[in-house]
Amino acid sequence: MLLVLEVNDLHKFVGVALHTSAGEDDYSHDKLSQLKIVGSGYGPLIYKLKSTSNFESFTKYCKEVWLSLEQTPKLPFLLVRKKDMDYLI
Repeated sequence: MLLVLEVNDLHKFVGVALHTSAGEDDYSHDKLSQLKIVGSGYGPLIYKLKSTSNFESFTKYCKEVWLSLEQTPKLPFLLVRKKDMDYLI
């Protein structure tokens, strides 16, 4: 089982996955790249926010995510793409 404790772990995982999937289809490469972008963008809320965090900590991490959203406005759309949901239809 893979355990990702911080955004650097995610970067390492995606790097290894991209390296081992070299030569596979572009779709797999795109999904891994998007995982890295989304995981980095939302990372403060995923990896830094603890169950014991207070409101000030929460807003601090939200500000980091908002900065990511300003830099990558399409970040929320990378989470779900129609092509990824074809199996649901």
